Amino acid sequence: MRRRGVFIAVCNLISRGGKFLLVQESKYFVRGQYNFPAGNMELGETIVECATREAFEETGFRVKPTKLIGIYQVRLTQRGNTLIAPVVVSKIIGGRLRITSEHPAIQWFSYDEIKALAKQGKIRSNNVLAAIERYRRKQVIPLSVFIELPSKLRK
Repeated sequence: MRRRGVFIAVCNLISRGGKFLLVQESKYFVRGQYNFPAGNMELGETIVECATREAFEETGFRVKPTKLIGIYQVRLTQRGNTLIAPVVVSKIIGGRLRITSEHPAIQWFSYDEIKALAKQGKIRSNNVLAAIERYRRKQVIPLSVFIELPSKLRK
């Protein structure tokens, strides 16, 4: 049985030529739906580190997060969790597109194509369209809003 709780999943909004990169999910509860390259933070990881790792794991691209779009909250997901999802704008700086069994399709979509997918129920999360709309309106926030504090753990 899956543990319930609060999860932080960092999402990458990657844009090129007016299109947005989305990955298709293969997990049974969201199979066939599209999402930003995203995933749960690991213990000890920063938001930027998580975004960078997840983009590479899911797409094969090396990215550099440059801005924050917003921090989205879903109070209760379909799996009974609370989700906090920072969406960062990330720029491709290297690597090459790689398909995986977890993400059998990776595609560039226009805004209108994503809206059509959303109407068909093929977008995993509401934050995809919401974040793209903020991005199109140039409503971005500097990454400096994330302030990393030193741990108080004793050695």
